[in-house]
Amino acid sequence: MNAWRRLSGIVRAVALVGMGVGLLGAAPLGGGDGDALRMAVSTNSVPVEGVRVRTGQELIRTYRLRNFAEYGLRGVEVVDEQAVGGVARCPRASLPPLGTMVCRAVVRAVAGRHVGRVKASGVPTWQGYRSASVTVPAGYDARTSVLTLERAASQKRLSYRLVYSGPAALENLRLRDPLLDAAALRCASSGGLPAVLPAGAELECWAPAPDRPGRYESVARASGTTADGAVSPEGSPLPPLALAAEAAGGYTVPAPPENVRPVRPAGGRHRSAREAVPRGAPARRPGTNPPAGGPRRPGALSAPGPAGPLAAALSPGIVARLGVPVPPGAPMAPGAPVAPGAPVAGDVAGSAPAGRTPGRAVPAVPAVPAVPTAGALPPGSGATERRLPPRGASLGEGMDWAFISLLVVAFPALLVAVTSVSRTSKPRGGKD
Repeated sequence: MNAWRRLSGIVRAVALVGMGVGLLGAAPLGGGDGDALRMAVSTNSVPVEGVRVRTGQELIRTYRLRNFAEYGLRGVEVVDEQAVGGVARCPRASLPPLGTMVCRAVVRAVAGRHVGRVKASGVPTWQGYRSASVTVPAGYDARTSVLTLERAASQKRLSYRLVYSGPAALENLRLRDPLLDAAALRCASSGGLPAVLPAGAELECWAPAPDRPGRYESVARASGTTADGAVSPEGSPLPPLALAAEAAGGYTVPAPPENVRPVRPAGGRHRSAREAVPRGAPARRPGTNPPAGGPRRPGALSAPGPAGPLAAALSPGIVARLGVPVPPGAPMAPGAPVAPGAPVAGDVAGSAPAGRTPGRAVPAVPAVPAVPTAGALPPGSGATERRLPPRGASLGEGMDWAFISLLVVAFPALLVAVTSVSRTSKPRGGKD
C-alpha cells in the first residue's frame, strides 16, 4: 500500500514537471524573434504588390494583424510611407493573445510602379520579452493615359496631330471641329480617321479649310476610351477611362482687292485708272506751254490764218465788231472786245481743259500794235508767218476757212466800196 502511494507521488511529480516543460516550450522566446505578430497587406482589396491602378486615384490599403503569442501586445502601430500621414489607422492600440485586428490607410497613386516596406510592431505584456515586429512589402502600379491634340489652321488647310500614350489602346476615337468637313478628312495611317489608336502612336490628319473672306475661330476636340485594367477600392475592374483633348485656333481670309482696269497709253506702259489722263485732255509734258488757241472742239472750224487781203486791210477792231473770228496769235487793238474763252494775263484756270494743269496761271500774250496794210504782206513778215496754218491742219479745214472768210468779210467790204463809189461819182447839187 505504501509502495503504491510512493509510486503515485512519483508519477504526479513527473507529470507536473512535463507539463511545465511543455508550457515553457510553447511560449516564444522574446516575442519578435518568432511568429508572435503576423501581417498581410492588400491594396484595393488585391494582395498583389503591383496592383494596376490609375494615376491620381485614391487607394485603400488594408493591414490585417494577428498575434500568435500567449501574451498580449500593447502600443500596436503600423507604419507605411506611401499612406497619407505615414501611419495606418487601427481600431485599437492593443492586440490580445491569439487575437486579430484590421487597420486601414489611404494612398494617393503616383504615376509609375511603387513598392515599399510596411512595418507593424507591438510591446509584449509579459516582462522580459523583447518587442514584437513584422515587415512586409506592399505597392501598386499606376499607369497614365494621355491624349494630346495639336492643331494648325491656315487659309487653305486644317491640320491635326494626335499623340496617345497609355497601357492599352485608345478606342472609339473621335475628332470634332465646327470648321471641319468630316467627309474631306484624310489621315496618314488610312483614308480617314481610324477607330482604334494603339498605345504610343501618333496620328496626323488634314482637311481643306473654308476659303471665304472673313475671320474663322473654333475649338477642335479629340476623344476616345481606353480599358486600362485599373481596379476600384472593392477590387472590381473600373469602366474604360474616357480621354479628351482640345485645341483652339483661328485664321483670317482677306477680301480680294478691287479690280482696277489698266490703261495702256501710246507709249506701251500700263497705268492704273488713277494715273490715266481724263478724256478730252491730251497729256502734256512738264515744262511745255499749252497751245495758244486752246483745244479744238469736235465740229468747230479752226482758222489757219487771216481772212485774206480784205481782212488784212481792216483794223482788228472792225474785224471783231463784224463777228469775224480772229485767228490765234493775231494782234488786238486796244479797247477791242475780248472773245469768250480768250486767255487773259494773270488768270488762273480752275480746271484743266486741253491738257492744262489745274491751278496754273495762263501766260499773258504780249500786245503787238496793229499795222493795217493795203495789200498782201511781203514774204517773210511776221503777219505772213502767223497766216501759215498750224501743223497738223488738214487741207479741208483751210478751204472751209477761206470760203467762210470770203462770204463774211469780202461781201460786206465790197458793199461798202460800191456805196462809197456811188456817192463820190454823183454830181454836187443833184437830187437823189
